Amino acid sequence: MKLSKSYRIGIDVRLLTRRRGIGNYVYNFLQELAKLESQNKFILYADSKDVKYAIPNDSRFILKIIGPKFYPLWEQIVLPIHAIRDNLDILHCPANAGPLLLSSKIRLILTIHDVMYMLPSSALPSSPSLYQNIGRKYLSWIVPLAVKDAAALITVSNYSKTDIIKYFTIDENKIFVIHEAAGKNFKKNMDGITLPIIENLNIPDRFIMAFGAIDPRKNTSRIIDAFEHFINLTKSDNQLIVVGLPQSAKNHFTKQVQKLGISSNVTFLGFVSEDELIALYNRAEIMLYPSLYEGFGVPILEAMACGTPVIGSTSASIPEIAGNAAVLIDPTNLEQLYSSIHKLSSNKKLRDELSSKGFIQANKFSWSKLAVETLSVYNGCFKSN
Repeated sequence: MKLSKSYRIGIDVRLLTRRRGIGNYVYNFLQELAKLESQNKFILYADSKDVKYAIPNDSRFILKIIGPKFYPLWEQIVLPIHAIRDNLDILHCPANAGPLLLSSKIRLILTIHDVMYMLPSSALPSSPSLYQNIGRKYLSWIVPLAVKDAAALITVSNYSKTDIIKYFTIDENKIFVIHEAAGKNFKKNMDGITLPIIENLNIPDRFIMAFGAIDPRKNTSRIIDAFEHFINLTKSDNQLIVVGLPQSAKNHFTKQVQKLGISSNVTFLGFVSEDELIALYNRAEIMLYPSLYEGFGVPILEAMACGTPVIGSTSASIPEIAGNAAVLIDPTNLEQLYSSIHKLSSNKKLRDELSSKGFIQANKFSWSKLAVETLSVYNGCFKSN
């Protein structure tokens, strides 16, 4: 849809400093948006100069560093003030929440990745992290209010759309499902490039990988229990590599593996670079992703794009994203998780089959498509003008 004039579109890009999760979403979106023909001006708001490296070199993109860094004050007071000063037509907030006191002349678009902050503790246990719990409380208050004034909502899966309709008061015609994807660098690469990276990480030749977090929804404790069951009953020489743990979480789970007597079989890594992550996917025998709740689950597609067989869960959006290209289990069932690890580890034919299916599944998603469809949502805000 071509517009008769250009518009000024603000985008909250604070999370570009964290190249995972929503930060990764914003980064890939901007890179692909820069490739599209558009007369619009994009004013990018951040709270740190550290985002500069991730901003496309394009005259249509204007970066503005505004403070302070205290998130609620930045989002609710400082951002809407600058949005008015910059004469925005649209403000896109891609991290679930947005300002409540925004000029009625500015159309607010929210990307709501999930609604886990709205779920009761009986459905999703509270995190032991005080920071995460405070953030969850903030979102549970702000998001329902921001949604009421939004011109449009973008979400990343049909599952999340269903949850949004369940928990918020909004016309479902204002909700647009636009899937995420694996980055273009995630691909099968067994020509020796990944080997030095693995050696530098001091990773063994044969290993299973998983993403860990102190947040219970990532199911890290159960992954460790299932792996202990697996190696003790099968006497396998496989190792478990858990990626993405800050030091506090490493300390927490180190106590668990020590108690189980498998310290020599488990390695905890922090947040790794993209090159390291690609190398890990390529060398891993299996990638475990038995999450209790995900709005999307990008690591599933990243692993598949690298040819890595995936064990996922039957929960939330994961079946929608994984399709028929992964082994899906009840994430609360320890026996199912152990049995799936055992079955897949001992069956190369099944691993190869899932690897082939995974390539096909991962190719169904693309960041370029996300950018095109997001720009269409922007344009749709003015279709009646």
